[in-house]
Amino acid sequence: MFKRHNRRAYNELRKIEIEQSFLNHPFGSVLYKQGNTVILASAIPQNFVPPFLEGTGQGWITAEYGMLPASAQSRI
Repeated sequence: MFKRHNRRAYNELRKIEIEQSFLNHPFGSVLYKQGNTVILASAIPQNFVPPFLEGTGQGWITAEYGMLPASAQSRI
């Protein structure tokens, strides 16, 4: 089997680590690590929807995305 320069096989996944309830205050949070990639995600429920969904019984999910300064070699 061929190996990459870091000795990982071409069909071998990077090590995955998941830590639940990483933060104290949000309703839910997780710290996800795969190789050198680290993701912090949190969830906060709120009891409102945009006006066009009021009374429909449907929900609404929004998301924010941000990378930390110096998380990559070039400016992001």
